[in-house]
Amino acid sequence: MFYGVHSLYLNLDREYVYVRFNKESYIKFQDNSSDHSMKVMNQLSIMVDEQKSDYLRDPVGCRIYLAESSIPNSGLGMFSGVNIQKGDRIGYDELPVAIFDIISHSEMKDADQWHIGNYEWDGDSRSLKLGEEAMSVGAMIPGINSAANGYPDMQKHVFQSVNVIGYERPKYSDLQAGASNEYNSVRFIATKAMPQGIEILVQYHDQYTRARDDLKDIPLQIDYMKADYFAKEFLNHISSSQYSSLTQEDRQKFWIMKRSLLEEKVQSVLPVNVTYVEDVVNNGSALFSLLPDVIRTPEWLKANGQCMDNIVSRPSKVQYAGMGAFATRHISKNSLVAPLPLIILNKTLLLMYELEYDEDELNPPTRTNKVVSHQLLLNYCFSHVDSSLAFFPYSSGVQFINHSSEKTNAELRWSNHHHHKSSWLNLPPKELLKKKSGLMLDIIATRDIYPGDEIYIDYGSDWQQAWNTHVSKWKLRKKDHYPPQAIRPLKLYRYTLLTVLELKLQPYSDDKRTVCRIPAIREVQKNGKTNLKMYYGVSDSNYHIVECDILERKKSDEYTALVYLKFKIVIHGIPDNSICISGHAKNINNNQAKKDAFRHFIIIPNELFPLQWKDNVSEQ
Repeated sequence: MFYGVHSLYLNLDREYVYVRFNKESYIKFQDNSSDHSMKVMNQLSIMVDEQKSDYLRDPVGCRIYLAESSIPNSGLGMFSGVNIQKGDRIGYDELPVAIFDIISHSEMKDADQWHIGNYEWDGDSRSLKLGEEAMSVGAMIPGINSAANGYPDMQKHVFQSVNVIGYERPKYSDLQAGASNEYNSVRFIATKAMPQGIEILVQYHDQYTRARDDLKDIPLQIDYMKADYFAKEFLNHISSSQYSSLTQEDRQKFWIMKRSLLEEKVQSVLPVNVTYVEDVVNNGSALFSLLPDVIRTPEWLKANGQCMDNIVSRPSKVQYAGMGAFATRHISKNSLVAPLPLIILNKTLLLMYELEYDEDELNPPTRTNKVVSHQLLLNYCFSHVDSSLAFFPYSSGVQFINHSSEKTNAELRWSNHHHHKSSWLNLPPKELLKKKSGLMLDIIATRDIYPGDEIYIDYGSDWQQAWNTHVSKWKLRKKDHYPPQAIRPLKLYRYTLLTVLELKLQPYSDDKRTVCRIPAIREVQKNGKTNLKMYYGVSDSNYHIVECDILERKKSDEYTALVYLKFKIVIHGIPDNSICISGHAKNINNNQAKKDAFRHFIIIPNELFPLQWKDNVSEQ
């Protein structure tokens, strides 16, 4: 008899949920649609004797594997360990890490070392909706959107933004505000059925392929379309009565002759042997060109792959940590918790500077020489205090793993996987930064981890000291008005302009606020006094769009407003065409832009960090 549920185990599919009652047993439940009650359908496991080292069997097994891609010279890829139906979720929700104004902050110096650019997604897309958080927003999305390879006409999923149940976004004044991702998670949904063992591929579109010199020989989508059309026409041609008498040898010669007339890229995705033309027509040239390796056997995946769904994100038990990583199945001591394929970075590219914004806010801002913070991406990177190198892991779920020096149940180790380029550990930083990826760490269990247990690693004493310093300096404070450079009114509304008194009776909706278009303020010396002057309608004026509150309506077309520059100032005679309603929320919660948000990388222990990587770059 069970007296209470210990924890939710995992959501395996759309019908069944496995619930952990204690460390020895699971029950499989099915939702009864008639009364929405959960009924016990089948007891999958029995009580295990304490002396037995064998633990409960996993009801399904690994659902997502990291293994060698079926695309030649493409490194690692992602494979499905189970059959996936249209509409099913693929893997678990991932954490998008927003990257703000990287071109302005880095000035794209050492742009060839910005290897994140090969994996970065547009933060302004409909799926992410991060475009209003800065002038330019990119997003690093681990899991499928980073680890999966691209191939034309092979994408069978979409991703969407989803709310995190049980997670409460910190207030601007909170200690942990801005220290971790606070945006919605990303969920991947299958748009087509996928068989067990198939490689999960995405479509990067032809402009991505054309932009990279190292992909110049890769066929484009148009090449596959041409190949499909050619194969279909050829098959129809030789099936007609005119060519029905051709021998197999004649068909082969005819195929070789016709195929040789095609462009080289189109030829590369078509078979040399005429026997396989029908397979091209039935499967499409994109899929055919990857067969048979695009679908791996379960035995091959277990022998050659690494499981990527041992952990799932949920609100953490650690104070201030936000989300955490929890085991979805039993992980025995010294077994893999998660693989960490790494993107190699120059740490200085993650510095953030004070920015100056253009008058019309359409051009990218320019940076000053004042360093104010780091990109949030730094908090998810592994590095060392004595090195200019940083390493971002793009595997599923690992960004949710939190720090604990007391409850540690896992640790970092260099991987034994054959795709880990162990010889690179001997390269100096300058040479290593010429690479993009190829190094791999593993997170290994240091004791038995049970389903529902939160995963912890030790971030290192330097990280702990940095956090302690952050805590000691932290003071509660109310959120200030944003400085001019933080405002980006992407959408303006033709509302009736209301004063602050009128707004008390008839407030705008929460996602609207008043902004003013203010020209440059000039100092004018007169009779030994300094006066501030501004001029509307002067072509060379430097305008800023800033938050303001209307105090008084002087005429139908002029207003007096309290304007929030770097200081507060009352301005009279503002024309109505210089005031509008912005589509940003009045209390927009862009904690990530806080200058005093906590930033520090996770420490790679000294015993793992190569001596030659310690180039003694001082931390800024």
